[in-house]
Amino acid sequence: MNFDSLSIGDIVYKCGVDVKDNMPVSILVVTWKYLGVVEKSFTSIDCDSPHKFYKFIQCLGSRFNDSENGDSAVVYIPSARQIQNQLLSLEELMEEMQFWHAKIEAGEEL
Repeated sequence: MNFDSLSIGDIVYKCGVDVKDNMPVSILVVTWKYLGVVEKSFTSIDCDSPHKFYKFIQCLGSRFNDSENGDSAVVYIPSARQIQNQLLSLEELMEEMQFWHAKIEAGEEL
């Protein structure tokens, strides 16, 4: 994920697999919308700037609920480095899904 190209309203993704006993392996995708930088009363040693966090809201089904009191999960990520390491662009998501699909089809240990 190229953090420098991230703008408010952009959609980003997380991807992984769900492995449960006696169940088929599932590829999991979580969709997040970037809401911008916010100032919080707390801080982290990982913050790019004290008390400043990058705010994302999770998509539930086909909608985002921009209210923190709504149903959608909200996350605050303290650094651009963590965003680059944790979140994917659409192109990166497609590559990640192909990677997991190939491993699953090959019957590799996950």
